[in-house]
Amino acid sequence: MPLPGQLSVEINSMNATSAELTEAMNWIANDEALISDGHHLPAGRVAALIDALEQADQALNPPDFE
Repeated sequence: MPLPGQLSVEINSMNATSAELTEAMNWIANDEALISDGHHLPAGRVAALIDALEQADQALNPPDFE
């Protein structure tokens, strides 16, 4: 799935590496496992990437409150 334009611009403006983006995506998908394995909580660009990706996900997939 392609990234929405604004998210692509935001990620590009962070000058994040592909490794940082991969780490952010791993945290989003597996945060409990990473914490259980003793990984430190994300900081810096990885934390900023997580925030940006989660905000984009919420915008694209709003919760259904029926």
